[in-house]
Amino acid sequence: MARRKRNTRQVSSLGVILDFVDVVDKTFERLTGKPIASWLKEFSTAGGRAAEGRAGY
Repeated sequence: MARRKRNTRQVSSLGVILDFVDVVDKTFERLTGKPIASWLKEFSTAGGRAAEGRAGY
């Protein structure tokens, strides 16, 4: 019996993940005005400062 040809093209898992990351980053930037990377940098530096302030507690 002959196999049917698929009409959909095969996409690699990595390609799907990268496309998802792009969509999430663009959506986040539209909502907040900043890319996720800048938010993470601000959050990590602010968290470090808060931990330093509590060290002398």
